[in-house]
Amino acid sequence: IQVGSQSTIEPWARYVFIGGNRIYEDRENGIDIKKSRDVVVSQNTISGYTYTSSSAGEAIVTHDTPQRVWILNNSVLFSEQGIVSSGASGYVVAGNVVVGIRHRAGTSYDPRSVWGAAGILTYSTSDSVHVNNTVWGSDAGISFANGTSTIIANNVVGARTEASGDILFGSDTAFKNS
Repeated sequence: IQVGSQSTIEPWARYVFIGGNRIYEDRENGIDIKKSRDVVVSQNTISGYTYTSSSAGEAIVTHDTPQRVWILNNSVLFSEQGIVSSGASGYVVAGNVVVGIRHRAGTSYDPRSVWGAAGILTYSTSDSVHVNNTVWGSDAGISFANGTSTIIANNVVGARTEASGDILFGSDTAFKNS
C-alpha cells in the first residue's frame, strides 16, 4: 500500500486510514507513506519483507516529508527492517509489536551502528514520539539517528539476537524516559 509519491504536488493525500490488513511478502514494502498528511496505520499484520533493488526490506516506511503520520498497534514480523522513518514531521509510533527484524543474510551487521536492521528506525524526522512499543528477537530494538523534539518512552526491547543492541541513539538526540 502506498500513500503519495515522491513527485506528488499539492494538494497531498489527506485523512488516510489503513487498518486491519494482512500484508506480506509482496514486492517492496508493506506500507509506504510519502508526501501526505494525517495518515493513520493501525491494526495491520505485516511480514516477510526483504531487500530488493528498490527497497531495504522495510515492513512500514515513511519518507519524503509527510506530516502527521501515526503508526499504531500493528504487528510487524520477520522482515529486514521494521518500522522506518527517513523524513517526516509529527510522527508517532505507538503500541506496535515488532518481532524478528534481522539483517540481510550474507551481509555484515554492526550492533554499534544506528543504521543497521532495527525494529524501529527513525532519522531526519521532527516532532516524533515512540511509546509503548514491544520489539522482540530483533538485531536492534529502537534506533534514532537524528531529528528534533523526540520522545522515546515506555518501550520494551528484549530477547536480543547474538548481534543485537537495545536502544541506539545517534548524535544530537533529545529524549525522555527511555
